Amino acid sequence: MSGVDLVHMASRSRKGYWRMSQTEIVRFALNNRWLEEQGVPDMRAIWMVLHYGPAARV
Repeated sequence: MSGVDLVHMASRSRKGYWRMSQTEIVRFALNNRWLEEQGVPDMRAIWMVLHYGPAARV
């Protein structure tokens, strides 16, 4: 199956956002590097600082 077919299937799916987030094409397209480039906060790093304090190694 080509990449175009996968994108077409993902865009036409009736699954909800949460279930679609677990599909291969979405995980490939929205990886951590891309999210960081878009300015999305790193929730893991924020949680670690809140939980362990500002000296936490992220």
